[in-house]
Amino acid sequence: MYSFKELNKSELTDILVDNSFSAFRSDQIFNWVYNNLVIEPDLMKNLPGGLLKFLTDNFLMENLNLIKIKASNDGTTKFLWELTDGERVETVLIPQSKEEKYTACLSVQVGCDLGCSFCATGMDGCKRNLTAAEIVDQVWQISKYIAENNLGELRNVVFMGMGEPFLNYDNLKKSLEIINSEGAFQIGSRRITVSTVGIVPKIREFGRDFDQVGLAVSIHSGDNEKRSKLMPVNKKYDLNAIKASLKDYYKLTSRRITIEYLMIADFNDSIYDAKKLVEWIEDMNVFVNLIPANPVAGLDHKPSPKQRINKFKNYLDKVNVPVQIRTSMGEDVTAACGQLRLKEEEANA
Repeated sequence: MYSFKELNKSELTDILVDNSFSAFRSDQIFNWVYNNLVIEPDLMKNLPGGLLKFLTDNFLMENLNLIKIKASNDGTTKFLWELTDGERVETVLIPQSKEEKYTACLSVQVGCDLGCSFCATGMDGCKRNLTAAEIVDQVWQISKYIAENNLGELRNVVFMGMGEPFLNYDNLKKSLEIINSEGAFQIGSRRITVSTVGIVPKIREFGRDFDQVGLAVSIHSGDNEKRSKLMPVNKKYDLNAIKASLKDYYKLTSRRITIEYLMIADFNDSIYDAKKLVEWIEDMNVFVNLIPANPVAGLDHKPSPKQRINKFKNYLDKVNVPVQIRTSMGEDVTAACGQLRLKEEEANA
């Protein structure tokens, strides 16, 4: 049994040809699945009966089963999916202003092993990586939801949900190739962003593989000692190593890098912290997102007060660092940054 959304068009073509079907049929099938969002072979009217039966008998067309939808007051929607082995993941759909355009925030792992002190996802560890098909199916299912509810357009895709994308690199790479392929979702490379905590070898590899896809790096402190307290991975890949890899990435891509900075009250939100961040990003082409920390049950941190965040931003403005304060979305349904965790959802499903 083939998992359809694991296959790029070339692989699908090879399977069809090996089974005595014409190569051009792969274009038709891709169009049905990814442009028309049709996965039932019987509805693919321009395909011959033998091929319809072959698809029905040999392809798994869906990898996610919708368990629950939670809608936020701000228009954010969180989806809880069950996978074919019973594991569960979440995807978040985020509205972009009032333009009827949306961003899908995808998960890449069932949980996370990195243990960042501010993030709910890592509280129960990582159970497994998602397959490329499970990643792609999140985009397909979200696209179907948007179409069925006449919401508008899926404009952007960000890999900022559950898990660390660069610790599931092979499946990340395959899913990006499918999502971005001609005749699929019509989502260009420059409307896709992958976020990482700074897995140094993969930053360079990503730059070689995807020179048009956006990169965001979660830094959260320009001080190695402080960052290690927040993010244990800093003991393996510290700020110096990350900076060196980002410079290599920029040489490969000429793409500006997004720096994600979580604002945690009385920890990393002082002018001293702002100066340390500026020192670290010196000589790099970056854009800084300041993100108020979101509350997480069981974790001891609080968001910085607005006054402190504004003061921090003003310092970056004065030294000409491009910066914005990112609005938190979906907090009331635990869909905001750092809040995704399955324990609560499974209990209430």
